[in-house]
Amino acid sequence: MRKVGLVMVLLLLGMFLATGTVEAVVISNMLDPLDPLYFSVDVGPSGSASSMYFSGGNQVYEYNSFLDIDGSVFDLNDFDVTSQMSGVTMDYQYVSQVYSSGTIDVTVLSQIGLGSQRFQTNYSIMPSVALTNVNFFQYLDADLGAYVSDDFATTSILPSGSRRLILYDSPPSLISSIGLNSGGMSEGLLTGWEIDEYSTLLDNISSGNYDLRNGIFSSQPADQTMALQWTLGNIAANASFNIESEVTVIPVPEPMTMLLFGPALLGLVGFKRRKA
Repeated sequence: MRKVGLVMVLLLLGMFLATGTVEAVVISNMLDPLDPLYFSVDVGPSGSASSMYFSGGNQVYEYNSFLDIDGSVFDLNDFDVTSQMSGVTMDYQYVSQVYSSGTIDVTVLSQIGLGSQRFQTNYSIMPSVALTNVNFFQYLDADLGAYVSDDFATTSILPSGSRRLILYDSPPSLISSIGLNSGGMSEGLLTGWEIDEYSTLLDNISSGNYDLRNGIFSSQPADQTMALQWTLGNIAANASFNIESEVTVIPVPEPMTMLLFGPALLGLVGFKRRKA
């Protein structure tokens, strides 16, 4: 088993209290950055990410989450941060964040297993008022390799029975792949999945009252994006729901060179930028 460099136990990396915006915090599997199995994520507001580094480069453009409440869609990036803490345990490097809209509190735990290629995000949603017709979306836009419009889409079924959404860079045998699936106890709340082109899928989710269509609707290849939907229904005041997503990367060196590493597989157990 690969060693994790310097083992740190319960080492607190940083903690601060703030209101408003928050800077991204980089967490990793604590391997040497030159190691081909090195994996890191720039965790931004509400567990979002504009960078997931693996296979020798940044492979992710946007990883984000949304709440749809009776057709009104809220980007969790727009919530105010009330606290953030990061640190290392015997098993994980993590960032814990608490966000509030005033009536809805969301606690986000993002973590990467030490020496592993697994990134987990857990969202705990607790409103102070009753909410009706609530849906939660995890959205992922991966730009694999050097180009943004050459990804192929497919799906597979995991041993747990859940569906994994997968994108392959072109040519798929040489570069990398990335996938999306639910995790933990929230699996039973998962009601939909979809793969479509940027920005069609994001625009549909943002418009409200949209249910994912359980299919691949993009051309092949394309600038692919994908999303999962959890239907939470009605939430009583001060009740809570937990949603968990998981990302797993498996970098493999290319036979042509040991300086470029692919393919990689991301299983998803979500800063926002506008594409040119």
